[in-house]
Amino acid sequence: MGPASIMLLLGLAAGSRVPALADVKDVLARAYGDTVTAEIGRQPSFVVGDFNWDGVEDLAVIVKPVPGRLAALNNEMANWVLEDPMKVRVPDFLPRRAGLPPPARSAVQADEPLLAVIHGLGPDGWRSRQIAHFYLLHNAGATALRRLSRAEFYAGTKDAARKVHTVRGDVIGETRGRAQGFLIYAGGKYAWYEPTAASSGANRPGDR
Repeated sequence: MGPASIMLLLGLAAGSRVPALADVKDVLARAYGDTVTAEIGRQPSFVVGDFNWDGVEDLAVIVKPVPGRLAALNNEMANWVLEDPMKVRVPDFLPRRAGLPPPARSAVQADEPLLAVIHGLGPDGWRSRQIAHFYLLHNAGATALRRLSRAEFYAGTKDAARKVHTVRGDVIGETRGRAQGFLIYAGGKYAWYEPTAASSGANRPGDR
């Protein structure tokens, strides 16, 4: 797959399902309290889609830590999963019969950009007042946030050196520096998948 194909794929927008900024800020406050704020300077700064493949609409938002609230963000008892998707393995690339390793919680740094992912519940999706599953993903340098359907993902990665076959719903497309790839839901975690990477590394072609 060439860079042009990936750029075309990442350029596919979510269409008409664009939430109002006020709704986004409201759900961020309910999920994360006063620990993060929406990074509205990055466009697009939020997208919606069924990212955990349960048939309910979810929300992904680029956020930044609130000054003075790092201790609360990094609290192991916090109500969200904090992880680095670059360190999470896509199940397709694990050795046969090997299970996913336990999550490794890493600390948020001051001014570090993060991606907040809020899993929806019931007909109201991510707007539900009963939502209870939240993620904070290390997201340094990410731009060009996009939702891609399963069909769009498979069409855009059909020529990748190592393919992912386990996607069952939407994925999140991003550009990290010069790397164009995807955040894929993988067994309760989010993993970074970079189809065009030439060197070996987690979730890249040639990874073992």
